[in-house]
Amino acid sequence: MALSNYYAPTEQELSGAPPKVLYELQMFRASVARCVNGDGNADPVLHNISLEATLLHARNLLDFFCGKKTKDDDIRAAHFLQESETKWWKSSQLEYLAALKKDLNYSINHLTYRRVQGKPRWDLVRISRGIEAAFKEFIARLPDNEQMAWILEDGGRTTA
Repeated sequence: MALSNYYAPTEQELSGAPPKVLYELQMFRASVARCVNGDGNADPVLHNISLEATLLHARNLLDFFCGKKTKDDDIRAAHFLQESETKWWKSSQLEYLAALKKDLNYSINHLTYRRVQGKPRWDLVRISRGIEAAFKEFIARLPDNEQMAWILEDGGRTTA
């Protein structure tokens, strides 16, 4: 398939994307912290809200860091890397999470009979380590003059 068949973001789209990706990362971090630290465990509804938010944001970040070229306007890490012109980049840090993609799709994104078969066990600490490693790997590959757009100051907030 010719490269022109794939979505090519504009400069304006590229410059507006970091806050949206960082929002996903912030929400992932906050929701996984609630799950891992036990916040909301006394209330199963709050725990499930945190768990589902964690898994949804993990799924979105998996697509960002490891997603394939697409005709859709999905934001991909490779759009920001110089090597993407010759080779489509994907993180090497998310093998565990990538292996869970079907379970994420069937358990979180779709109402399926697969859910009737039982709940998967989610190793949130392992998922979190992988996403943090993928983010560091991505930042290290960015051109030096573009890294600051991807770094949040402590307490920084982004919006959906």
